[in-house]
Amino acid sequence: MNQELILFASSVWAGVLMVAAYDVLRIFRRVCAHPALWISIEDILYWTAGGVFLFSRMYEENDGVIRLYALAGILLGVILYHYSVSELLVKYISFFLNKIKGFLKIPLKLTARWIKRLKFPLSRGKILVLNYLSARKVRKKNDERTDKKKNAVKKEKKKRRSKPDRHD
Repeated sequence: MNQELILFASSVWAGVLMVAAYDVLRIFRRVCAHPALWISIEDILYWTAGGVFLFSRMYEENDGVIRLYALAGILLGVILYHYSVSELLVKYISFFLNKIKGFLKIPLKLTARWIKRLKFPLSRGKILVLNYLSARKVRKKNDERTDKKKNAVKKEKKKRRSKPDRHD
């Protein structure tokens, strides 16, 4: 009888641990929002780990024999924890962590603003250099056009000089 009571108490404790682990997952989800795909993956990993945990507990405590009172103990532990402190813990711990996250965002925002301000002269300098280079290209094209016109004018003058005047 003593062994069965120890197994029952151990099963109740295992149920409490299972719900407490899921509450940690719920708190994490409230603090760090993420897509439904990741929530599904987290749930699959949780239930896989939970199944391995419960099986190992049953195997250690009762040599792998599943007893109905052990399952009832797990269910009782889940119900007791969930309806007593679970909601309060999830609510207040996630509220507290969200406040901490909010306070941590303030220095991060200030740091990001200063980085942006420090990067502005660099980006402005880059813009000035790019504008200078593009203006240089335009000047070069204009110079080439001007050179072509000058060359055409010089050729025209040479042609005029080489032709004798027929005003005689």
